[in-house]
Amino acid sequence: MKRYIVMTMCILLFIGAVFTGCARGEEISQYYEPDNQIPEIEEQILREEPWRVYEMTENINKQMESITAMDVADRMRLGWSLGNSLDARNDKLDISEKPESFEKAWGNPVTKQETMAAVVAAGFNVIRIPVSWTGHFDEDYNIDPAWMQRVHTVVDYAYSQGVYVIIDAHHENWNYPYYDNKDSAIRIMKKLWAQIAEEFKDYDEHLIFEGQNEPRKVGTELEWTGGDAEGREVVNATNAAFVETIRNSGGSNPYRILMIPTYAASSETEAIEGWEGIPGDNRIIASVHAYIPYHFALDINNKPKLTWDNDTADIDRLMKDLKTNFVDKGIPVVLGEFGAVNRNLSVGESDDSSKDENGEQSAGTAENEDGEAEALAKSDNRLEWAKYYIDSACGVGVPCIWWDNNYFNTKGENFGLLNRWKTEWEFPELLEVLMQETAGRAPEGSKIFSAEEYRDSLEGFKDETDN
Repeated sequence: MKRYIVMTMCILLFIGAVFTGCARGEEISQYYEPDNQIPEIEEQILREEPWRVYEMTENINKQMESITAMDVADRMRLGWSLGNSLDARNDKLDISEKPESFEKAWGNPVTKQETMAAVVAAGFNVIRIPVSWTGHFDEDYNIDPAWMQRVHTVVDYAYSQGVYVIIDAHHENWNYPYYDNKDSAIRIMKKLWAQIAEEFKDYDEHLIFEGQNEPRKVGTELEWTGGDAEGREVVNATNAAFVETIRNSGGSNPYRILMIPTYAASSETEAIEGWEGIPGDNRIIASVHAYIPYHFALDINNKPKLTWDNDTADIDRLMKDLKTNFVDKGIPVVLGEFGAVNRNLSVGESDDSSKDENGEQSAGTAENEDGEAEALAKSDNRLEWAKYYIDSACGVGVPCIWWDNNYFNTKGENFGLLNRWKTEWEFPELLEVLMQETAGRAPEGSKIFSAEEYRDSLEGFKDETDN
């Protein structure tokens, strides 16, 4: 009998201890005050699940609870990217440097409100703001407050225009998709996005988070392919960690639209077929990038084609893959980056007005080598390509976002449309085609401008912003 009583008491004590521990764990999962004394085991929990450090505040944007990713994707007409600005990196700059020093590191000007206003006035209703966080956090992955504030300011420039805004984690050096880097990548992914989610928790459905840009095996033969089984599996795992972090964040984040890429955001069939969504989450958009056909749209080193020869095979194959693997299954997909480089280097001639405050030549107006412009096409040969590409994408219900890096006649990838130094559209004819082909996706009441009207309306817009 005594043995029975003793055993019973031990069991009751053990159960009591377990329930006490559970109650304490629930308290910590709600929020964590840094000044509190936390036992070691609970500090470990917080490191693994960083969203626990923020209070789960109420969603103030109730309409988001009934909005799905497909709803938002269907409302996207055409997007524009603020390329090579907040995503620019310079490892020689210290974290203590002013955020604008990083923003200008690749030769672009500091972003202004008028840039976003000009983009929206032209007819774009999606603005993608690539952001690199590497170089802006400490050894514990705490983001520099000054950098976060600068990102916040630029986001507000676009968000205040009433369009969809996408921010991501762009040129990062911590998310390489290898098995031996998986746990580290997930840990950093959670820590960074927990902070970003907290910063923007009360923004409505017009702010979209994109977990990572083009996660890939950099410097290997697999970098720009469809990847291998290891790469695709790790990308899917880090994508899932990103979604889990946002869904466990406060404010409107449980209902926020999120974008997750294929391996390298690749448009190769293997990468598209290897993409995994999040079961039961209808607020996920697949992200794919496609500069195709490659030798016309992107290649500047190997065998570039100076004109489009109506080679539609790559575009046709991609649209079929997107329809089969995403659209037909009810999964929204966005071509988060597309474009074709300018092969006519006579556009964007250098002048003094395009130099920055230090008198340095802007990235968007670098001078040509002798004879280079003459050797290339003398007119924009992208018009027919753009017409076919956009018409094909719209045909399968996929919105596109143009990669604009503000480069026009450099020796590199000249994807510029809007000259941010002058607030001028350098290729109004191309812009006209893009807008005409997406007219069916445009919000009700949208005006379709001609190339000449783009010039005239922008001149009037510039006069207004200067006053």
